[in-house]
Amino acid sequence: MYTLGIVCGFVALATVLVGNERIPYEHALRLAVPTAIGLVCTVVGRQVMLPKLRELDRDDPRFGRLHQWSAMPNSTTLGALVLAMAAAVTR
Repeated sequence: MYTLGIVCGFVALATVLVGNERIPYEHALRLAVPTAIGLVCTVVGRQVMLPKLRELDRDDPRFGRLHQWSAMPNSTTLGALVLAMAAAVTR
């Protein structure tokens, strides 16, 4: 899931940056910022949170707390992508 999200994030960000010549700077920024935030959150989820979760047993009380923390970047990614979609359709 994370790898696919990272690949899609880079493709989306590259598309916005390459298409920057065809769209106004402000609109490109409204698309690029939430996309970059989602990409960063996905990378943090995969590179930081996932390895820590894999180290713990599911019965470990720390697992539940860490799992809640790992859901935060995922939720932020979804929110950022909703903002990017809103920016794309309200152009």
